Formats: sequence, C-alpha cells, structure tokens
Amino acid sequence: MNKIFINSCACVFNAGGIEKYFDAKTLRRLDNFAKLALKAAVKCLRNADVSLRGEKNIALIISTGYGPVRRTCDFMDSIIDDGHECASPLAFSSSVHNSALTSISILLNIKGPCLTVSNIETSFQSALLAARAWLAAKTADKVLLGTVDEEHSVIRAVMQTNPEVFADFSDRTLQAGAAFFLLSRENKPGSFELGDIKRQATPLNPSADAFALAAGAAPLLDYDDIERITADFIKIEAARAGSDIFSVLGPARAPAQLFEDLDEVLKPAVLNGLNCLFTGSNTATEFIQDDITQSGFAKFKKHGIINFFTSGSTGIIKNCLHTSAMLREETRGLCFLFGGIKRAVSIVPSSHSYGFIFGLQVPKAMDIPALPLPPLPTADWRAVLQEGDLFITFPMFLKQLMAMGVKFPQGVTVLTSTAPCPDELIDAVYEAGAARLIEIYGASESGAIAWRERAGQPFTLLPFWNANIENGLLTSISRKNTPLKVDIPDIVAVEAGNRLRPCGRKDNAVQVAGINVYPQKVETLLKSHPAVADAVVRLQRPQEGERLKAFIVLKDGVGQAAAQGALRAFMKEKLSAHEMPRSITFGDKIPLTTFGKKRDW
Repeated sequence: MNKIFINSCACVFNAGGIEKYFDAKTLRRLDNFAKLALKAAVKCLRNADVSLRGEKNIALIISTGYGPVRRTCDFMDSIIDDGHECASPLAFSSSVHNSALTSISILLNIKGPCLTVSNIETSFQSALLAARAWLAAKTADKVLLGTVDEEHSVIRAVMQTNPEVFADFSDRTLQAGAAFFLLSRENKPGSFELGDIKRQATPLNPSADAFALAAGAAPLLDYDDIERITADFIKIEAARAGSDIFSVLGPARAPAQLFEDLDEVLKPAVLNGLNCLFTGSNTATEFIQDDITQSGFAKFKKHGIINFFTSGSTGIIKNCLHTSAMLREETRGLCFLFGGIKRAVSIVPSSHSYGFIFGLQVPKAMDIPALPLPPLPTADWRAVLQEGDLFITFPMFLKQLMAMGVKFPQGVTVLTSTAPCPDELIDAVYEAGAARLIEIYGASESGAIAWRERAGQPFTLLPFWNANIENGLLTSISRKNTPLKVDIPDIVAVEAGNRLRPCGRKDNAVQVAGINVYPQKVETLLKSHPAVADAVVRLQRPQEGERLKAFIVLKDGVGQAAAQGALRAFMKEKLSAHEMPRSITFGDKIPLTTFGKKRDW
C-alpha cells in the first residue's frame, strides 16, 4: 500500500475556547462530545493552513469507542425521571454516535465522503484502515481522521461498585478528549509517515492509540500558540519603542491588526524581531506581513526552536536558543509543582521565556485552561481569580497589588519570577490570602533553574538539572536529557541537598521590571556627553522606586536647566526604556563616604 503521511494533527482534552472560532449561536445546541471533536478538528486544519470557512473536498472519518455518553445518559435519565413523553428530541439526536461528524461536516464545510466508526477499543484502528483504503483508491486526496471519547460519572460509578467486573483489565485508565489528523499521500515539510500503530487501547480507554499517535506527531506549538506569541511580541515591542505604551494593557487582538497599527518605521524592526524569535537569526529574512502568524508558524515548523533573545550591556542581541526537546523537558520537569491546579491565569507575555513555559506550556501539559490577561493592577482580581488558580505574575506587579490592599480568594497559588521577590513581599502575599507562593529562579538562557515557597528559604534545584559545584558555589548547570549547558550569571552558594542561595550578580547587572540593565553602561554614556564632567548611576532604593537614578556633575559654565533637557533627549535616543534613569540629581561632586567610596544620595 502507498505511504500515508500525517500533514498535521491536534489533540485536545477540554472543549474550552471553541467560541473563538464560531458564533455563540452556532454552538448553542452542541454538547461536550461534539465540541471536543470540533475543537480538535479546527486546530488540526489551522495547523495545516486550511481555511475554516471555505468548502473542502476532504474526507472525514471519526472514530469513537462509546460515543456521546454524557448526552446518552442524560437522555436515559430524562426517560427514567419523567417518562418517554418528556424525553428531549434534541438530547436524543445528540446521543447518537454520528452527532459529532454531522456538526463538523456542516460547520467546517466538508464536502467529501464522511464516516463514523465505533467498535470500542478497535475503533481508531478500523478508522485508520478506512482512511488508508480511501487514499489508496483516490476516493479522497486528504482525509481528516479523528477520534473522540468522553468520560461520564456513570462509568466511574460502575467501576467503583463492581470491581470484580474489571478484575481482568490490565489498564483501567479513563481518558477523555479528541485527537485529529490530516492524512494524505503528500510528504509536506513537517509531515510524519504513518507507520504501524502499536495497540494501547483498552475497553475503558478506547482512544489511547489516537492520543499516543498525536503525542508523538504534534508539534510543540500549534497555530493558535504562534498567534498568541506573535501578538504578545508585537504589543511588547510597540510599548518598548514608545509607539503604543498602552498596547500591553489592551484587549486581545489578532497579530495582523496589531502589526497594521504600528508606526511604519517600527514595522521592519518588529519583523526582524519575529524572525529572530522563531529562527534564532539576527539577519532579516522574508517574513510575510499579509499573514504574519502563518509565516511564524512555518518558520517554527522548519526550525523547531524558540529564541528568547535578550540585549546585553552593549545593546547587542544575545540569543538564547531553546529546541522543542529542551522546552518539553523543562515543561515536564515543572508540572510536579502544581498538583491540584485547575486553571492558569497569566499576565506575563508568552513571548517571554517565563510566560512561555508557565503561561502556555505547563497548562497544556497539565490539561488545564489558560487565561492570558493584561497586567492591570486596578482590575478586580478577587473577582477574576478563583479557587484552584495558578496566578502567574512578577514582583513589581505583586508589590502594586499589595499596596492597593488586594486580597486573594481561597486556594490561589501565586507564581513569581523575572526578578528577586523580597522576603517582605512574600510574607505580604501570604497575609493577603494566597494558599501558596512559588518563586522561580531562572534566566532566559536556561529557563527555570530552582524554586522556593517561603521567605528566607533557599531555592531547590529543579530535578531536570545536573549541577557543577566548585568551592561551594554553583558555577554551571546542564540538562539531564537534552544538550543544554549554562554558566550561572550569579554568585550562588550551594547548601546541602542542592539548596541554592543567590548572593548577587557576577556582571553587576540590576533588574528593572524583570529586565537586566547595566548601570555602568548608562554611566559611560552620560560621561561621553560634552556637558558632563562626571556621573554615577545606580538602582533606586526600595522606597524610591524600582528604576535607575543618576547623579551628574556638569562642566563649568553649563547651566542645569539647559543641560537637563538635552541630557534626557540624548539618553532617550541611546537607551531603552528600562535603562532610562527615572530621576536625575545635579551636584558639584559625586557623593562619597568618609572613606572615599561612592555613596548613595
């Protein structure tokens, strides 16, 4: 038989977010079973760059072990409770195994042959045979093949009350979800050859074969993920450049709309940045403006990396390349921290390494909904957050919330990173009602390195790292399963049991809003100005703020009023927003201690 290839695939375990693609009225009568299948089918087609709206001469085959058991049980309950006269015709029509296929073929305009297969644990295998036969006979050029099953309380109740019935079952796993594959005879870039499928399905878990196949063939990021990352990147760059400083606070918008609203002079830089993000190359290459998300998705499928690039003290881009294998290892190695979490609420952009892993990848790995929100401290967070939430944030934002007297609902876990979280802030978060606070110590180069939960505690090295220790200090770390080795930028003391205590940076960098900046760079720049005789730059004290401040000695004959405006314009042209001193103090000489060392002012 001719070779068959998986051109794209998608796997989902909840129906949340399907409203993004269709009007609410269209979905009103669909049950969970149909929504699961529809969501997976939509994501599979989007990953293959197939239009959802246009007509498709694609064959559709859906397999299911048990069909829509929730609606079936609801229908039977209504007969038991109220008699057949009150039985719902809608519940009956939705209870048949063919209901998901009907909804998908109508809503996605599929005009090819359609088939539903149901044979308990051999359903997916039988559907695969049909798909192979259709492609071999050229009944269709492409087959959208899916499997969908759902869990119901009746099944669990039967298992619990009749254990002897299942005594011979080697696998009693119950999995609910949908997996879809676009199959063809064409070996497109990023495709996988469909070989023999190892049988894993059981009567209680009839879709296991499909889920296992999707896990091996699915890319780390699908089209929707790339769309979110691209939108976040554009908003951050617009704010960083001062073109639209409020873009990060606005509602969700498509990347194409965000890009269209950029200043024309900023667009080339954003395209270069996106290219660097998805390829690791600082050299501008063609990035299609008309479909900016699809262009990014194509580059990710080709290269399989994400580059969380940063700017060093010289302003030169520093690449922090992470392969899909590295990112998967990190994600899997972090999930143990979040037992019992039901939803992830993130205010950190997914184009940032911290937001990418915890706001995007960890929720996917744990099969929980992810809710990205703008970082608005004035929002009613007590109403937004709910029991079981993981609130992904950062110290500066937490400080603002605590200053405003925000209280957390019961059962909320707060996650913080990007900058050290002061012990007093950790205590304040617990006093505000947080069930847990987890602080992550990490870097763009490495991702997450270690974690802690309480003020004063050392950090614990995460289990996917090997540590290189010299003279009681952590000098470098390396991944256990992927080729990533990172030199530690901080002075980190090591205690018993891989407990770590960061003691300060080796390169004298400080963090402003989670971004490394270098006061020495700003000092050097100020001293190069013809009006400046001397200058010193440092981080503000906690009571002053969290930005840089500068003390400047002007040359003889230079007026302070004229110099202040000129210096600010000079710095704005040369420095990023994070590097700009928030306050400037002028004086006759640099403040010194009685021992001749520079002191604060």
